[in-house]
Amino acid sequence: MPTTSRLGYMLYLSNNSLENSEILKGGYSREGSLFKDEVFLNYSELKKNEIYLEAAISEIVSKPKFFFFAAYQRIENTLTWRPNPIARTTWVSSDYIMFIIWLPILIFFSFSIIYLNKIPFLISWIFLSYILGISMFFWGIPRLRYPVDPIMIISAFTFINFYYLNIKNKFFVNRNE
Repeated sequence: MPTTSRLGYMLYLSNNSLENSEILKGGYSREGSLFKDEVFLNYSELKKNEIYLEAAISEIVSKPKFFFFAAYQRIENTLTWRPNPIARTTWVSSDYIMFIIWLPILIFFSFSIIYLNKIPFLISWIFLSYILGISMFFWGIPRLRYPVDPIMIISAFTFINFYYLNIKNKFFVNRNE
C-alpha cells in the first residue's frame, strides 16, 4: 500500500503488466517498460508519477480479467496467515503456527460481522473494507495490514465473549436467585 505521494509509481509497480506471473500472484514487477526507458528516467518525479499513473490505469482498463484475478490474489494475500505468501511456495513451521492462531480469528471475525450488528462493528467493517479495497490495486502482503489485525482480533474475541455469556446465561442456573 502506498505510504508516500508516489501513487503512480506504486500503481505501475503492481500493474505494469497484468499478464506477468508475479503480478498475477498478487505481487509486483520491476520489469515494466518505463523502468528501462532512459529518457523517461530523466523526467521530474511529478511528471514520472503522472506517466506511471496513466500507464497503470491503461493496463487495468485494457485487461480487466487479469486485473480482477490479481486483485483477488492481493486480497487473499492480505488476509492470509502466511508472512510472505508471494515469496515462498513451500510451507515452513511458522506458517503452520500462524495457521493455528489466525484461522480461528478469521472464522470468529466473520461471525462477528454477521451476528454482532452494532455500530462499532459496522464501522470496523467499513474500515476493513477500505483496507481491502486499497489492497486490490497494490501488492498485498500481511505485513501491510497492521491496522486490520487488531480490529479483527477484537471483533473475534467480542463475538466469542458475547456468545459465551449468552450460552452461559441460557444453560446455567444462577444460584444467587
